[in-house]
Amino acid sequence: MNIKKLPMFIYVFLLCFNISVLAAPKKPVLKIGFIDIDYYNYYDNNKQWRGYDIELLLKAEQYGDMDLELYPYKSYNSAINDLNSSVIDAFIHIRKTEDRQQRFLFSDRFISFDKLEIYSKKESKLDFDNLKQFDGLKVGEVSGSMAGAFFLESCKEKGVNTQVVSFDTYVALKNALDNNEIDAAVSERGTPDGYKSVYFFNIVNGYIMFSPGNSNAKDIMDSAFEQMFTAEPLCLETLNEKYSYLTENDSVQLNNEEIRYLKTNNNFNVGLFKEYKPFVYSENGIITGIIPNYYEIMGKKLGVKFTFKTYDTINELSKDLKNGVIDINAMYYGDDIIAKADNVVTTHNYISNEYNLITKGKSLDKINNVAVNTFNYNIVETQLKKSEYDFSITEYQDIDACMKALKSDQVDGIICSSNVGMWLIEKYAGDNLRFMPLRGIYFELCGALASTGQLYKIMNKCIDESEYNFQKISSEYTVADKTTITGFIESIPGNIFTVIVIIITIFIFIQFVILYKFYKKDKEHLALLQKEKENRRNEAQILADKEMNEQRYKFYSNISHDMRTPLNAVLGFAELARKTNDMGRIKDYLGKIRISGNILLNLINDTLTMSRMYKGKFKLEENAVSVTDVFTSISVPIRAIAQSKNLTFNEVYPSDSPVIVCDKLRTQKIFLNLLTNAIKYTDEGGKIDFIVEEMPSPENKLKIKASVIDNGRGIDEEFQPQLFDAFSQENNDARDIMGVGLGLSIVKELVDLMGGSITVESKKGYGSTFTVILEFEKEKDLQGISSEEGPQKLELTDKKILLCEDNAFNAEIAQMLLQSYGAVVTIAGNGKEGVEIFKKSNIGEYYCILMDVRMPVMDGLTATVNIRSLDREDAQGVPIIAMSADTFDEDIKKCYDAGMDSYIAKPLNISDFESKLSRLS
Repeated sequence: MNIKKLPMFIYVFLLCFNISVLAAPKKPVLKIGFIDIDYYNYYDNNKQWRGYDIELLLKAEQYGDMDLELYPYKSYNSAINDLNSSVIDAFIHIRKTEDRQQRFLFSDRFISFDKLEIYSKKESKLDFDNLKQFDGLKVGEVSGSMAGAFFLESCKEKGVNTQVVSFDTYVALKNALDNNEIDAAVSERGTPDGYKSVYFFNIVNGYIMFSPGNSNAKDIMDSAFEQMFTAEPLCLETLNEKYSYLTENDSVQLNNEEIRYLKTNNNFNVGLFKEYKPFVYSENGIITGIIPNYYEIMGKKLGVKFTFKTYDTINELSKDLKNGVIDINAMYYGDDIIAKADNVVTTHNYISNEYNLITKGKSLDKINNVAVNTFNYNIVETQLKKSEYDFSITEYQDIDACMKALKSDQVDGIICSSNVGMWLIEKYAGDNLRFMPLRGIYFELCGALASTGQLYKIMNKCIDESEYNFQKISSEYTVADKTTITGFIESIPGNIFTVIVIIITIFIFIQFVILYKFYKKDKEHLALLQKEKENRRNEAQILADKEMNEQRYKFYSNISHDMRTPLNAVLGFAELARKTNDMGRIKDYLGKIRISGNILLNLINDTLTMSRMYKGKFKLEENAVSVTDVFTSISVPIRAIAQSKNLTFNEVYPSDSPVIVCDKLRTQKIFLNLLTNAIKYTDEGGKIDFIVEEMPSPENKLKIKASVIDNGRGIDEEFQPQLFDAFSQENNDARDIMGVGLGLSIVKELVDLMGGSITVESKKGYGSTFTVILEFEKEKDLQGISSEEGPQKLELTDKKILLCEDNAFNAEIAQMLLQSYGAVVTIAGNGKEGVEIFKKSNIGEYYCILMDVRMPVMDGLTATVNIRSLDREDAQGVPIIAMSADTFDEDIKKCYDAGMDSYIAKPLNISDFESKLSRLS
């Protein structure tokens, strides 16, 4: 190299190096501490940390723009000291207390829900689920875990005097228990192996705690978890299930009464349906399969022996259960309706999933006849009748016979459970079998007993605590030895493999040709479009079309997102409720389902309102009403909501109350939307003022100025110009803010429709003031205004009501409501059936008729006209009340024109339902 060029070479190298460094900024590194517990977070054989906290942090790292360094701690106190000294940035899985919240920062979301329980040595005489037995005993805890404090609260509520002793580490706690220094230990992370659980008392949440003032680390972690929970809303439940085996015991937690029962009854006869592979089958004269092995494991946990007996038919099996020949039918459908008919009780399910269809490559629309084994035939036949599938089914004795029929083309497919389906696909790997789930057709397998009792309770406990065992056994029996790609290829005959290679090669070539033709065609098409676009003269029309398409896309995108959000919560919490037997959790999930349902209903109502406004079909319904009546009825619900959030609500109204002409409901809608928005965006302890004052106006008019003032979060100045746009929402990181962005848009449209004005003044972090000015015509008096009666208790005892409703779920809801008031309900599936029932009834037999509008055969409007035209005394007088989801004014008018007396909207509002029916008395 020329020595003169060397400086230039070095300069260029350094310049490139600096550019590469600048182009790759470093991610922030957070130091996170976690507790080292051998049965929760552990060091595996490959010298890698594993466990719930580890996997949760690594998952968050993938969603956040950060790198994490993990530090294990044996004690909470050491971790908290390092956190306080900023040696680490955060510590995961810790409880909130008032003292800690004053010193440290906490994550916005909880990252765990932990079961607090008491465990003792296995040989301990402590009974299960008996709090009073801890009176006078010593219970140990790990200092800093706060588990002992929660336990003392439970003891105090029941008048139990227990001493809690603190230890620095979990190892020290277990040593103290082993050396009898304490009688039991309290844990928030499950019962360790080798001990027994004796009491469960609470569910608590864990959080991430950050070093003092370290808001940067908190913001980074909160953002990562927010993204993670949005993408994976059930990730905490999934991790809990994944690591539940770490604290799963080899024994079942039973109380003394159940233990005494098993001491005197330790051999039980179990019935099995013969030859249902892979669940049950005979191999060299020995009964084996998923169910026998599962019961053997449960037998070891309970310390009992299960003796198996196989049956050729389900009827023989059911008969021996009723006659006491066997104690348990280990193979029963998880169907309570069939169980009721068979006069048996079912255990908790071993497994529950959708049935699957196995075919030889046929698509679903080519399937006509399917095979079902004897065990599943009745339940599959029942569910198929109500499903979307139009299959005819043929019964075969066992699954091998079903497969033989499929291979010989006697049937097009096999309906079976997923376990059986995977077993078939593995066993017949060379037969090109396809596996597809059948939506809405469920396979549920459980046990059945002749009656409830101690054995029934014990089996349910054992099944609940053996879920992991069932999954593990199922995997062992449904997966064949040849699971590798090499093994699969080797199982294909040579001539078939050659044909496959040739076909794939031809297919790739054809695809290439097709793609090339499409490419040429698309290129020519794009050129033509470009030429047409250049020749267009009306540029304004092009821009208008583009804007319209963007608005249409934005509308569908927003409405789809905002409907899916509460719908996701409904489905998610419904699935969680279905999987748990904890009534506290079930009630919590149902409450969240109801909130999400109301959000979805409000979204639909607001969307329809906006649609009618845009089409010009929205009209005000004005009547004479007093000013006091308009505003005071708003304050009642608003005050209650404000108090529930610990907000101060002040209201000021004009001293006099003239009579005005206005649309009362739409006027109240304006201020209810503004006030609920103020509550939503004002934090606990804040203040909201609602000030209504009279402004100068002509003698025959009333001009008011109404202000809604809050000291809440405020609105960013850049966002304020688009504040009243439909679906417009300011970016907000707070999870407690829910909405779809239609409320203020509806307010603006209503104010404009009334000829008024609305303005807003707001500053981020200081609150907002919305001011509405409206002018109304005055009336001389309240003549002609109907006075609304107060709510009356609905009493329908022994009153007969005819309910015309084609939807089974809607009919069931209405029937249960009416029966709760004492009514006797007759259900008609359509309008024609309802007319016939009324024709055949005695004069005056029916107190009223509830009539759905949209029904098959004959709709509700036609049915009402037919009833009113009948030649009988009560045809004109019997009250007919419409029940419909068609809520537009023209739809309601059609009901009245047909001869109906009243109208109830769906979904049913209980208060409205009671109010309409009480007016018939």
